[in-house]
Amino acid sequence: MERLIKNKKAIEVFSPILFFLGFLPVVLLLLTGHSNKQSEINLDFIGKNQILIKQIYEKAENDLFFNDQLAKYASWDSIYNLANQGGFADTNCPRYAFYCIIDPNSLNYEENFKKLFNNSFNDNFKIYFNQTSDYITAVKDNLVVGISKINLNYSRANNTINYQIKPHFEIKLDYNFSDYEVILENSKKLITECYDKTPLKECINETIKNFKQNDLTWQLGRCDNPDTHVTDKAAFCVFHSPKKIIYTKDGEKTILYKFALEFKK
Repeated sequence: MERLIKNKKAIEVFSPILFFLGFLPVVLLLLTGHSNKQSEINLDFIGKNQILIKQIYEKAENDLFFNDQLAKYASWDSIYNLANQGGFADTNCPRYAFYCIIDPNSLNYEENFKKLFNNSFNDNFKIYFNQTSDYITAVKDNLVVGISKINLNYSRANNTINYQIKPHFEIKLDYNFSDYEVILENSKKLITECYDKTPLKECINETIKNFKQNDLTWQLGRCDNPDTHVTDKAAFCVFHSPKKIIYTKDGEKTILYKFALEFKK
């Protein structure tokens, strides 16, 4: 991840250098004191090019800032949508009480969640940006880093001046992605403790009392119905205390992790 962040810093360093180089020929000409007609023509040409370079630089900086804001909103939408599916399942998952059934013993945080987040992020970014998006994302704690496979291209003066950047980003969110690692590990413990136990409901309620990591509260049953029936499967709603509010393209939302577990094969 450090290498990816350094790439973006390199872009940020290069832009002021490009801006400075646009001025350098003008300064040199002034210092040499050329006054003939040819020098005046060159000075005029260089001055116009310097203005065009400055315009490209400012446009690229504005686009990078705008890109960072879109990345934040796309990240929040992805976080909200994945939480509704338990974070480890796609929309075609088997369900119980309308919640995706996840098998924590066959899931891996690195392989499953991060892949789903990357796909969801690109889908949401396309909606906001209204253009093709192709990012490789990396998440850790409260950080999202995005490496773009697509360039932003700028040209002026009939393509005699060209500039190209990759709109990488690094954003911090008021959110901790380790929630999913905690949910996955606690789900494994819950199945180990209560697998094939009767009465199942009592075993589950007794076990989830001890799940307090990351300020997460576990509720047996759907988020809108704690009295959801328990068979050999059970639905769960996990949320922050106090509940975490985020802002998506559909307005203000609460992060609720919704999923189901199976306690007997």
